[in-house]
Amino acid sequence: MAQTNAALAEHGRGIAAVIEVLQQEGWQFEARLGRGGFGEVYRARVGNFLRAVRISFDPVSDPSAGKEQQILQELANLQLITHPRLVSLIDYKVRLGHLVTVWELADEPVRDLARLLEVYRQGNQTGIPRNKLIRHLWHLAQAIDFLNSRGLYHRDMKPENCLLFQGEVKLTDFGLTRFASVSQTRLSTGPSGTIGYAPPETWEGKHHPTCDLYALAVMYAYLATGRHPFGVGASNVTPIGVIDRQRRGEWDLRGLSENDAAWVKSALHPDPQARFDKGARAWVRGVYQAQSQQKQRSASIEPKAEKTEIVLTPNQSLAEAVQSAPENVVIVLQPGTYRLTKPLEIHKPLTIKGTGPEKTIITSDAEGFVLAYQGKGRFWLAQVSVIHSRNRPADAFQAGSGIVEIVQCLFRGGVRSDEKRIGGYGLRLHGEARAIVRNCRCQGNALHGIGVWDRAQVLLEANTCTNNGQCGIVFFNHAIGKVRNNTCRGNGYHGIGVYDQAQAELQGNTCENNRYDGILFLGSAGGKARNNTCRDNGFHGIQVSDQAQPVLESNNCEGNQRSGILYCDSAGGTARKTVCRGNVYQG
Repeated sequence: MAQTNAALAEHGRGIAAVIEVLQQEGWQFEARLGRGGFGEVYRARVGNFLRAVRISFDPVSDPSAGKEQQILQELANLQLITHPRLVSLIDYKVRLGHLVTVWELADEPVRDLARLLEVYRQGNQTGIPRNKLIRHLWHLAQAIDFLNSRGLYHRDMKPENCLLFQGEVKLTDFGLTRFASVSQTRLSTGPSGTIGYAPPETWEGKHHPTCDLYALAVMYAYLATGRHPFGVGASNVTPIGVIDRQRRGEWDLRGLSENDAAWVKSALHPDPQARFDKGARAWVRGVYQAQSQQKQRSASIEPKAEKTEIVLTPNQSLAEAVQSAPENVVIVLQPGTYRLTKPLEIHKPLTIKGTGPEKTIITSDAEGFVLAYQGKGRFWLAQVSVIHSRNRPADAFQAGSGIVEIVQCLFRGGVRSDEKRIGGYGLRLHGEARAIVRNCRCQGNALHGIGVWDRAQVLLEANTCTNNGQCGIVFFNHAIGKVRNNTCRGNGYHGIGVYDQAQAELQGNTCENNRYDGILFLGSAGGKARNNTCRDNGFHGIQVSDQAQPVLESNNCEGNQRSGILYCDSAGGTARKTVCRGNVYQG
């Protein structure tokens, strides 16, 4: 015990020194959130945003051995792995040899599933209610299958790593277990996992693709009954005793129904070759259907099947359907045009799904917007066109809160009033909204195709923004986001603009034939621009102005009418591995 305390004290001194360095860089540390096997977690203000900052206990590598650069490259690859059910890695760096990673912050009183269990225990319940727990399991299963389909494994799934964002669960700490082995002292975490959750072969240095599903099954039994199946936390069970129970398949599944227990056992077999191996989502479906109240019907917890559907035709009122629909319903729009007489503002979690943007059109000529979401839950919009049809100032779509996912939609006809300072966007994301926008088109809007404002956080992927009055995509204020593989072409100002104190990661985008710049960083904006192609723009490929400080890497700037890359005013940052050719002025 004395050695452990001394080690923690040494870790504390090392982390304190790192925090002092980061404070000198402007970071503001507010509270320590916890300690894990890898390091300590803090709530801190980084720039203008509250983040979860994780600092490794020990130096991650010997720089002379060249491993530090390898770790940073792995983190760069990790940063590209994004999914709605994975907590986003925002930034990373090494300070005094310690690895510092910056993540989305779950800044809620009940931060994770471990604490959620305690809330229900305090309310005299043995575990988390099954309907709520199954929903959380389904979200985690989506994350597991996403990773596993890419040959990746979390390897340290446990309730503390399942964070809650507005009631929706996300998996955190993915990727950190690969760095845990560099730490000289690893508290509860071993080579790649936590005792009682990692499968028994882990402690023999072996790995099997069912490792994450094994941990998910342990979590289900524990969170449903309040009793850990292998005795973790019991006063009479040592860590070695826990592992021995796992190896012998001696589990305590009291509190589960017979059908539930059978499914849990199928994932907890000591022999990895004998475990359920059809994927995490298939396993959760089985658990869901095995519950006694569901035995008489074949049920699914996938959003499309679990929620009740309301099917509309164009002669029915979309506004009335939204108003009367229960939460989480799917409103299916048959082909045709749905005309709104006034802006439709939605305040409840819903899904609106059409049959394709060429076939299903939602339109209005009212002032303000066509559609807007201002709820607290999750809103889905898929395969529709949202078009403003007259000269009144309006945006096609707005979202100011909640979690929004938009897929395969068209946004057109935004009209701007400079006098009223409203309208002009195809898609305007603002407030505290968190959004994923994929495979959408934003064209012919008077101002911007996609605008991200305030403290909104977004992932924009594979969208096309063309012929908008100013920018294809633009970030303002303190907005933050990842912008990947989008095409911004023929816009009146810039392809992509990052203004004020916004922070955006731009990767793999094509910005061409815009009137001014392909990409513009302005004000005190920051972020990164990697592997973008900026060509044939009227001014510059990339312009960095005012006090902006982005990192530019491996971009291709060619055929622009002025410079490939232009720095002006007090701008700075880093530019490396860039190709600048065929520009009229300087490279």
